[in-house]
Parts: sequence; structure tokens; C-alpha cells
Amino acid sequence: MIPLQTKYLRRYKDIAMLLHKYGHGDLLKSTGINLEADDTDALVRSDAATPDELANDLERLGPAFIKLGQLLSTRGDFLPEPYLEALSRLQDDNEAVPWPDVRELLASEFKTDPKKIFAEIEECPAATASLGQVHHATLRDGREVIVKVQRPDLQPDLDDDLRALEELAALLHSSTEFGEKYQLVNLVATLKKSILSELDYRREAGNAMRLKKSLADYRSIAVPEPVMDLCRQRVLVMERVSGVKVTDVSPVVLLELDGHQLADEIFAAYLHQILVDGHFHADPHPGNLWLTQDRRIALLDFGLVIHVAPAMQRDLLKLLLAVGNGDSQTAAQIAHHIGEKSSRYDRDRLQRRIAEVFSAGHGASMEELNAGRMIMDIQGAACDAGIILPNEVVMLGKTLMNLDKVVKLLDPGFNPTQAIRDHANHVVGQHGSQRLSLNDAYQAIIESAELMQNLPSRMNEISRRIAESDFRVQVDSLDEDKIITGMQKIANRITAGLVIAALILAASRMMSMQSGWMVFGYPAFASLFLLLSVMLGGMLLWQILVHDKCKNG
Repeated sequence: MIPLQTKYLRRYKDIAMLLHKYGHGDLLKSTGINLEADDTDALVRSDAATPDELANDLERLGPAFIKLGQLLSTRGDFLPEPYLEALSRLQDDNEAVPWPDVRELLASEFKTDPKKIFAEIEECPAATASLGQVHHATLRDGREVIVKVQRPDLQPDLDDDLRALEELAALLHSSTEFGEKYQLVNLVATLKKSILSELDYRREAGNAMRLKKSLADYRSIAVPEPVMDLCRQRVLVMERVSGVKVTDVSPVVLLELDGHQLADEIFAAYLHQILVDGHFHADPHPGNLWLTQDRRIALLDFGLVIHVAPAMQRDLLKLLLAVGNGDSQTAAQIAHHIGEKSSRYDRDRLQRRIAEVFSAGHGASMEELNAGRMIMDIQGAACDAGIILPNEVVMLGKTLMNLDKVVKLLDPGFNPTQAIRDHANHVVGQHGSQRLSLNDAYQAIIESAELMQNLPSRMNEISRRIAESDFRVQVDSLDEDKIITGMQKIANRITAGLVIAALILAASRMMSMQSGWMVFGYPAFASLFLLLSVMLGGMLLWQILVHDKCKNG
């Protein structure tokens, strides 16, 4: 058993009480933590605990657990739907940091008095969160900005909480089926990576600049520009957006908007981010999308931007197209290809469970079908079959689910699944052109040259092994009967070819021989052999070019 450190005992106890309250008290036996009678009596039993209570309990435990709750809101395999909804609304509002502490942090980061940088800065924060808070300010040159300031002395508490979660996850992973099934170690690792990336505001500024460049062609999308010269690890200065949250737009304004055009463009912009550029704003909940005064949609908060490698982009594109086309078999193949397989993995179960997800989706109308929800259900089905899909798939599902809520606010009749189909050709074209760069061409030339250079020696080696009876072919997980049948077809066609060649050769030799029987001035037997070889050759060509093609089609 993995030892637990006594310095984290308070946090172990808090987590154990949560497990007990929400129906996993049996896991406490594996932790080695014994709750006192007063503790367990004070807890509401799991059958009475509500999803909103879980959100409140996580808020009370602090920043690391708030972020854990937000991460769990993406895990449809881990929690039922009511809990996902409650955690997706989880707010990380917190008590404001006093202004003297904020001013001291600004002076520390800028190495000068903040008054020399800002003509005016509001001491009362416009918004507070678990990791930082936002102040409105005006620069010396008159630009209106927001100043995002990280909470002082945040790092030590976060480090302790993350370390406690890591140790408990490792213990549960190694000693319980629950921990192994839901890959708790990977879950906490993802949480840690997300939090640490959000603690460096320079990374967030870089994310904003990258997305601003990526979405420059989408006229209805606005990305505020960071003031890079003033961005530090714990301070972010960014252009201030004038507008309101999409959820706060009045019905009168919504009637004046071209809601369908806005919804379609924002959906197309996200497909471009995910499947073409490989960087996407992964937290488009309604609070992070504002309607500006010039009637554009502004993206806010760039702490959570997901990078997607080119190979994964192709897999996500195929997965989205499979969802849009209702193709459960392709979706199962992609899940098998990209997922991390555990000792419980059952491929047949994976195909059945994903087919069930698609069957349930077919019961909904096109307007009701949510691609994000489908991807989250696919993730849950994969986990049930013993395979964990990459974080990019989970974040894609969460992003599309949040995006669905936004586009439905702008245009209640908007159909995201149909939008995927409508934009598929454009995305595929952009994705292909991105891959056809000059560097890719050079790489292909180099690899082709290496292939041609090494081909003779490799062919010689294969020939030598065949001659020495040292050539082996290893085939795994294939249908042996089909392989044998295919090999027999090949052997039969080679034999037929040899017979035809022999007939042609015999006919040509007999043409020069004198014979009593002549046909059109040629020896009869030679003409017969030639005619027979033509007929057999025609039949063989028909078998190859027509019969096999029809059979395979």
C-alpha cells in the first residue's frame, strides 16, 4: 500500500468525508483513513445529498477542488447528468483580496509604483475568482484595460492540495477497481497541468495573441488584445471589452440581431480552431462569451486553451464526421486507435456500447441532437469498455456542449450537427492545405530519397532470407481463413498465368514448324494454342478487373 503523509492528513480527511457523503464510503477502507463517529453522523447520507451540495462542498474546500469540480463536469463516465450540470455551473467566486495587497503585488511584478503605469485603476475588483481577480484600469496613453491579478501566497496551498490528491489517487488506483477503471492518476495529472498553466499569465497572454491571429478572418468574432509589455507571471493586462454576457442580452436586442449568422460564424470559428489551427479556446461557457456594442461575439478568459497535434486533429475530424453521419463503427475504430487501453479492455464491448450511444441519439430529432453530448457519451462508453480517450476528446466534447448553449441563445433553431456537415468540406480543405507546406514537401522528398537508397539492400536481404528459408511473416488478430483463401487465389492466378505463358510460347514455336493441317496459312495446332491462351487470358483479366472489384465494392 502507498504510504500517506501525515502533513496532508486534514486534506485526506476532507476527501474521505466527501467520498462517504456521495456514496463511495466503501473506498475509505482502502485509504487507511478512519472517520470518527461524529464526522460520519454529521454528514448527510448519499441518498439525500444533491448535486448542488457537491458543488458547494467543493467551493468550500478551495481553489484546487473548485478546479477539480470544473474538470469533473467534463466526465460523463464518472458522474450522472445532474451532477455534470451542477458542476458546469460551479462558480469560483471568492472573497476579494484587499487593495493594499494587490498594490503590493503590482509593484513587485512591475518593479515600480503602479501609478507610473496606470492613469487610473479601480480599487474595487470587477470580478473575483479562486486564482485571481480583475480590476478595470486606464493606461497613461488613454487605453481602457482590465488588470488580472493573481492572489498572493496562492502557490503553497495549491501545492499541498495537489500533492494530497496525487497520493490518494495513486493509492486508489493501485488498490481499487474504481481507481483503475476511472484512471484517477491521469485525472489528477490533468488537473495539475491545468492549474499550473493558469498560474502563469504570460501563457494566457500568448494564448490570446495566437487566437486573435487565428480568428482574424472571422469578422463577427472579437478577441481582446493583451498588452504584452505589461504582462507578467502574476499580472495580465488586456484590452477592455465593452459589452454584456450572452446570457444577459435583452430579448429586444436578440430580435435585432442576425442570430443565425452569428451562431453559424462562431461555430465555424471553433471548428477552425480545433481542426485547422490546432489551438482552441476550451471554455466557451456563456459567461466567457460577450456581445459587444458593435454586435460581435467576444471571447474572454484564455487560461484554458488546448493544443491539438496534427495527428490528433485528423482523428478528431474523423470522429466529428462519424458523429454527424451517425457512423458508430467508425467512431468505435477511432476510439480503439487513440485510446489508452487498460487490462479490462474489451473491443467487442466498446463497439456495442458506442453503437448503443448512436442508437439512443437516433431517437432525437436533428435539432435536439448535440454533438458535444454524443462525444461525452462516447467517452463514457469507452471508459466502460476499459479504454480512456485522450484529454483532447474530452475537452472537445465539453467545448461543443458549452457552445451548443451559446448558439441556442442566439438562434434557438440552430442545429450544430448539421453545421458540422455544412462546414465539413471547408474544414477538410483547410486542414489539407495546412499539411501541404513547403517543409512537408521537403520532408517527403528526403524520405523518398532514403527509401530509394535503402530499397536495393532491403530487397537483397529479403531475397537472401527467402533463399535460406529464414523468412517469417507474423500476423496478429487477423482472420486466418481469409488469409489462406487469399493466398490460394494468388497461387491459382500465378499458375494460370504460367499456363497461359506456356501456351503462347508453344504456339510461337509451332508457328515455325511444318504441319499438314493449316488454318489461314498457319499451323492448326499453333493457332488453337494461341486462341486458347487468348481466351484464358481474357477470363483471368475479367476475374481481376471486374469480378473482384464488384465483390469488394
